[in-house]
Amino acid sequence: MTHKHTGYSVGGITPFGTRKPLKVCIKASIMELPKIYINAGKKGLLTEMSPADLARILNPIPVSVAI
Repeated sequence: MTHKHTGYSVGGITPFGTRKPLKVCIKASIMELPKIYINAGKKGLLTEMSPADLARILNPIPVSVAI
């Protein structure tokens, strides 16, 4: 099954290289971590990067998603 907005398989959705421009949100506290693992476009495939690089490339919207 593919996601109707991205065309990627559910569980393998990456914010990079989407078929159409999408807003990307990031939990604000993630920016404090030294590194993160993010989906690399295929279910079960992850890539390591710094939150600063993610922010520089995607310009995500920081959000608070939990109390």
